[in-house]
Amino acid sequence: MSPRRRTLLTALGATVLGRTGVAYWNRRAIRRRDEVNAIETALDVPVPTIADPVEVTDAHLEAAHEWAKAHVSETDELVGTSDDPEYNRLENARAGLDAHPPAEIGHGDERHDALNAYRLSVASSATARGHYLEPDSGRPSDELRAAHESLGDELETFERRYAGEALTQVVVQGAHAEERLGAARSSHSRADDYLADDSFSNPVAWETVETGRYAVHDADRFFATIDGDEDRTDDFQNRYEALDDLIESETADLEWEYESDVDSQAYDRWIDVHLSNSGDLDEPDDTDRPARTVRTKAERATVARALSDLDHVPGWRELAELDVVLLESTDDLADEKRAAVDSIEAARETVGSDPLGVHLLRAVSRLVGNADTTLDRLRSDVTEYDTDEWQNRLDRALLNYRSAAAEASAVPEIVDVVDDGE
Repeated sequence: MSPRRRTLLTALGATVLGRTGVAYWNRRAIRRRDEVNAIETALDVPVPTIADPVEVTDAHLEAAHEWAKAHVSETDELVGTSDDPEYNRLENARAGLDAHPPAEIGHGDERHDALNAYRLSVASSATARGHYLEPDSGRPSDELRAAHESLGDELETFERRYAGEALTQVVVQGAHAEERLGAARSSHSRADDYLADDSFSNPVAWETVETGRYAVHDADRFFATIDGDEDRTDDFQNRYEALDDLIESETADLEWEYESDVDSQAYDRWIDVHLSNSGDLDEPDDTDRPARTVRTKAERATVARALSDLDHVPGWRELAELDVVLLESTDDLADEKRAAVDSIEAARETVGSDPLGVHLLRAVSRLVGNADTTLDRLRSDVTEYDTDEWQNRLDRALLNYRSAAAEASAVPEIVDVVDDGE
């Protein structure tokens, strides 16, 4: 056979194979048309929006804006001229402040977004200040060392306050304040390392120090927002222990294996919640973050209360290796999602505006969001998954919907344990 004829036959074969492949993918899309329609029906079920329960008061918002604005103004006095290369950073910082005037900010997540915008303005201002005052590397200026020392002094003298009428508010608001304070401590520690290394970027060190100082200011305001005068510090330990007892009771008789050497979904979900929030916990009496410890224990107790609904099915990590189908028909997806949404709505009606209840339901609603994301990817990439992969992802979405339904139902009880100590 001549080389030219062999080349033509090879090209013809490739063309036939290419057309066959396209036809195969098209057939897969056609076969799954009804399933995609069922997925779209499920995705159309609305998910309730649950706002962040951590309160940002008008006074907090205004004070944070003023703090950031003053920082930008101080840097502006140093830089001074629009010809300076760092002036653009200040323009960005001012734009961030101007885009979020306190008087025009709504409530809930909008306020947290504004606080983050102010933090970014401080970061831009601090970096500009660093470039103006320092060489990029080398011995830090006295001004930078003084700012770092000031941050250390603020942390050393900071007083955490856990006085409030409702313990659930103290837990949620206090936990968030502790996280902001933790961010400031981390900034101070990293800046320690930066200042000890003459080769490190001084402008980055400025940004680290000044955003740390902003975080201290934030933490102070979050603590100040807690309503009431009764010191609740001594309540953290007994609520932690009550939640721990509930977890022990709920997990004592669970089936952690679906079958020999195959984990159950109860095991997978329990592992997930530990990985997502801090691993092992110190008890409140042994940590400087007692509110966060109780909040995390409440998150775990919510999951523990729902695990019995999941210990009779294989874990999602195991599904790909098993000949098991959990979702028999995609037509059931919308009903499964509605059950999860109805459970969330019923729990929300029970807990009302209780901060801990709302916090826990936000976590539950993320499970619904995770399931929706999985389904949306299937809908968008309908030809990309073989039969087993397609089914595996449908089953994962189903498990998330069922986890959400069960955990939402548990939320009011967990709130009662923390609120009443029962």
